[in-house]
Formats: sequence, C-alpha cells, structure tokens
Amino acid sequence: MTTSRVLGVVVLLACTLSTTEGFAQASKSDGTLGQRAYKAVCMGCHSVEPGVMKTGPSLFGLSGRKAGSTSGSEALRQSGFVWDRDSLNRYLHDPVKAVPGTTMVVRMEDAEVREALVDYLLTLK
Repeated sequence: MTTSRVLGVVVLLACTLSTTEGFAQASKSDGTLGQRAYKAVCMGCHSVEPGVMKTGPSLFGLSGRKAGSTSGSEALRQSGFVWDRDSLNRYLHDPVKAVPGTTMVVRMEDAEVREALVDYLLTLK
C-alpha cells in the first residue's frame, strides 16, 4: 500500500470516527438517519450523483448493480455480489471480511445506522 493511500485511509477513519456523533441522535422513523449516515461516513469517497466518481464509485443506481461493474477493486469485480439489501448489509458491516481484498476498509458496526443507510442507498434511482 502506498504512503498516500495509507494516509488517505487514516484521514478517512479519523473523519468517520469524529462525525458519527452528528447522526447518532437522528431517528430512523424520521427518514433522515440513512442520509445522515451517508453524509457522515460515505460522502468523502462516494457520490450519490449519477456517473460522478470520487475515490469510490457513485452510489446512484446501486440496487441490482453487479459489484465492481462501474469501478472498484478486482476483488469486488470477482466477488459475484449483486447489490441488494442483504449484500449491502453484509458488505457495510465488514467489507474486508465480506470481500477479502477489497479496498474499502470502513466498517459500520451499528446495525440500526447500517440498515438505515442501506434503506437510503436503495432509494437512489
């Protein structure tokens, strides 16, 4: 792993850890928890705009898409994953365990927040 990649991962993890409090108070019932989780954890690397690539692929139109088909690691392309509620939940819980060799290392341990994020991502059509 290159020095710049390691630095990027460290910065991303620091940002993730420092911003989770910002959405922890959101209620799943008000419909904003998933969007807040995206903004706090995912937005640094992923867009929700069609075709807009950042470090990672756009999350627009994710539902039903083959993992790695727009960009991503070779491990994702070879995983056989098709993004749906179950595969997103497993991947977001522990990307490295779900797809060994993936370049995404950010885990979402909190099941309620993760499920709200998955719900939000599946609406992006």
